Amino acid sequence: MIQANKQTNAVLSCLLRILLLYKHDVRYKNSPRYLRLWITYIFYLHTPLIYPILFGLIDNRIGDKLALLYEAIAYQQLKERRFRDVEATLLLGIRRKAYPLGKLNRVLQEYKSTGSLHFDVNQHTLDSYQTSNPINQQDMHATNEPDVNEPLKCHLNRINLKLQHAARADVLRRCSKHHYSYEELRAKTHCNGLIYNAFNMGQCIKKGGSNIIRGFTFHLQKEAPAIIPHYSNKVIPVQEKESDHQQVVQLPHNPGFIAHQLMLSGVIDRGTYHFLDKSSAQNDILIKLRNWFHGKAYNVQEKPIMLDKDSFHVVCQLGQGGLADVYLVQHSETSAYYGLKVQQPAHPWEYYILCQIHNRKSTDINVLGVYDFYHYSDASFLLMQLIRNGTLLDALNLYRPAKCCMPEPIVVIITTHLLEELIKLHRIQIAHNDLKLDNIMLVSSSGERNAEFPRIMMIDFGHSIDVSALPPRSLCKANWLPACPRSDFPKLNQPYSPFHADYWQLAAMAHLLLYGTPMLTSKNQSEHYTILQPIRRYWQKEIWTEFFQTLLNPTLSSENAKLQTLLRQFQQASRGVPQNEINSFTAMLEDKVFAK
Repeated sequence: MIQANKQTNAVLSCLLRILLLYKHDVRYKNSPRYLRLWITYIFYLHTPLIYPILFGLIDNRIGDKLALLYEAIAYQQLKERRFRDVEATLLLGIRRKAYPLGKLNRVLQEYKSTGSLHFDVNQHTLDSYQTSNPINQQDMHATNEPDVNEPLKCHLNRINLKLQHAARADVLRRCSKHHYSYEELRAKTHCNGLIYNAFNMGQCIKKGGSNIIRGFTFHLQKEAPAIIPHYSNKVIPVQEKESDHQQVVQLPHNPGFIAHQLMLSGVIDRGTYHFLDKSSAQNDILIKLRNWFHGKAYNVQEKPIMLDKDSFHVVCQLGQGGLADVYLVQHSETSAYYGLKVQQPAHPWEYYILCQIHNRKSTDINVLGVYDFYHYSDASFLLMQLIRNGTLLDALNLYRPAKCCMPEPIVVIITTHLLEELIKLHRIQIAHNDLKLDNIMLVSSSGERNAEFPRIMMIDFGHSIDVSALPPRSLCKANWLPACPRSDFPKLNQPYSPFHADYWQLAAMAHLLLYGTPMLTSKNQSEHYTILQPIRRYWQKEIWTEFFQTLLNPTLSSENAKLQTLLRQFQQASRGVPQNEINSFTAMLEDKVFAK
């Protein structure tokens, strides 16, 4: 049994690698064979993952034009007793004219009349790819009967070859008006020669062996009164096509998309990802935190909490926001201090983004270290590196009693560092999407050789976008209201290029540092934005003019070249800042901010 379970995991690992190899290949987007392999893989996952990952296929435009996908989702919904969603899913497939449409209509009528679905899940197991009979040598793709002792990798290579041979026929199938193509029928009936294994591989993983993906749960919103699936635009947004070449991705990402990315990236399998299939209320964690830090008298010196098997002492609350609270905690055994970010409901997306930044960075991006992520059914706890220094907002507030804004030479240096960090971040295909002064840390460089000015560090990646996970040329659309409608990115609630919000927000931060007031803009007939405040004559007028013009009006064709040119101009200008200006600024920070 142990050996069989290892064989199953090995096959599923190889299968996933092959599936990912063709994920963005347009020839396989609606290939029946490719979709069947995805469904086979998904049905071997831990139960809480199956439904969101199946829906994630729609998000990724994999099989979204095939009736089989909607049948599989409806089957899983029926199995999970999501009765109202079954009909809505089938109707969604019909509205999208999933192929063959007649079959989907028959399935819908069957469900309406009997309340049941006929979906042969046995066609989507590894056993269904095995054969005990000799392979038909007349088959154009036939080879000699596979050797039982042949490496599993070779068996999976057969799937690879089958996919390549099926590609052209699948493209033609999409253009055909017939109900079935030859390849679609073959995918249902001719499985010989794909995988042959002496072990009974179909049952082991579901009997409680070591699953290839650990369990996962999501906090879904309440059901809508109308018959609308949980993944419709009214509850969990779906990517919709903007044009023949662009798709609009709704933000925030829905749980299916997040689960899909956690699985594909391997983040969910990390030893630091603690999936706890229970509520945090069982340990009274959230109740304790509320009582300790939100006005209710609990006169206790020790404030211990347990996260999985780790014990922490909660020292104080560092910050409170609309989406999360941050606490200073000390590990009970090691006495090490950390920042603990608490979110309700659970939100693993920031942990995913931080893991991607650490995995991809080829240059020295200043980013928080992350240690552990504790995922409960009702809340999540992100254990992070503790940064004791202040934010850019703290630094700006030091000047408000006197003249409301920072000295322009200091803003030049800060903007230079912000441009450097943003270009590095975009180079690894991550957009921050929520840049503001209190999301920028100033990290003391005292003790570091030749590093007098504080380092810049971006934090709070909860709204970030992994551009590499989206189809090419995708646009994004945020479904939340801007915090400051007059000054925030004007296209936030319209389709926009993923990096463009960062450019606008960087300009807004620089404006607030320079003038001490939120950035207000005007738009001319050519849709060209300019700031209303005049640039003062004794500033670096040329580079500030170029800065606001470039960041408020980016163009896809030349934005990278313009940003690099702009960065070089700022780097040159920052080298001319008098040392006494820098010393005065850093001394103020050390005294008022870093000393806290």
